[in-house]
Amino acid sequence: MILGILQARCSSSRLPNKVMLPILGRPMLELEIERIKRSKKIDELILATSTDTKDDALEKLAKVNNIKCYRGSLDDVLDRFMGAIKLWPTATHIVRLTGDCPLIDSAIIDQVIDLHLANDNDYTSNTLEPTYPDGLDVEVFKRECIEQAANEATLKSQREHVTLFIHQQPKKYKLGCLKNDTDLSALRWTVDEPEDFRLVTRIFDGLYGTKSNFSKADIVEFFKLNPALEQFNSHHKRNAGLALSLQDDFSLSRTGEPKTLIFRKVTIRDLDLLLEWRNDLATQLASISSAPVSRSEHQQWLQTSLTSHNRQLYIVEEIRPLANHVPIGTIRLDKRENEWELSWTVAPQARGKGLGKLMVVQATRLIDEPLVAVIKKSNYPSARIAEFAGFKLIETRGDLTHWKKL
Repeated sequence: MILGILQARCSSSRLPNKVMLPILGRPMLELEIERIKRSKKIDELILATSTDTKDDALEKLAKVNNIKCYRGSLDDVLDRFMGAIKLWPTATHIVRLTGDCPLIDSAIIDQVIDLHLANDNDYTSNTLEPTYPDGLDVEVFKRECIEQAANEATLKSQREHVTLFIHQQPKKYKLGCLKNDTDLSALRWTVDEPEDFRLVTRIFDGLYGTKSNFSKADIVEFFKLNPALEQFNSHHKRNAGLALSLQDDFSLSRTGEPKTLIFRKVTIRDLDLLLEWRNDLATQLASISSAPVSRSEHQQWLQTSLTSHNRQLYIVEEIRPLANHVPIGTIRLDKRENEWELSWTVAPQARGKGLGKLMVVQATRLIDEPLVAVIKKSNYPSARIAEFAGFKLIETRGDLTHWKKL
């Protein structure tokens, strides 16, 4: 089953209540729903909005248009998506659509779905390498991939922008992209700004009366007859909201350079890398147990750790240009009665770059229960990281300092 999820809210900062603004006397979102319903591939369509009272009108709109509505977190959109998906246990593929694309073309939706299924992709869109106008965005992904993202994504950007965790990892997921015959990516047909809304209104006014199911090609022809409209709103940048979210992620970097981190579960294949980091001299000196570890000892420890319900192990990777992933450290969480103990290792080549602070701050979001840390008194770098991440020194016992997350 293919489930379409239309993401919308009324609390837009740049153009408040935009999805309910009238075009041809109808809410903009209602016109988009009408266009999406023409898809021949989507089996069910649901509106995913927030529990904010401002979005009450969207729930009513969904009912009027005979589609279901799921209401969840305003800011954690990925969690909201998962709530909607759980309503359909039989859904195997998800189509993500957003309420700022009233000109969405059902034929393009179906083409992306066809490409996705034909190539057995994990994720397929027409945006990875943009060739379509901004505002015709379609994403399709496997259910198990978005479930994995929901469980592992920790960055604010990855929780707000639903599929970012997936397409940031081309080595982990099979990605596909539908490309247009002509590059029209400079055209802006989305609605984020007042100029965008005025342009889209002009398009509906000019085309809907004679052909309600007008296509991308019809809009292109309309621009040829009205050339001044083509650049009407082109000064606005594509994906401005995503850029702001990424800035929030990056702001913790000491160097001020963009740093995007992902957390992935440790597997047995990481044995040698972890052993190398563990036996690094600086790591030994900072560790509570400072003796070097043999490969057989480490293998036994890792195998036990991977089967334990009271331990979580992560490799933290930095995403660098050209989508290369560079391992920069480890995060370990151990269950201790009513709290979890957090410990970490920063890889030798990643030290002195502010990555440890960024890594640990993001690690504190992995668990919703009290967090503590135990740090060797002489390990000043880790103490600074703990303090930066919001831990407070509770007491010192012998050679160990005990910290608690506030």
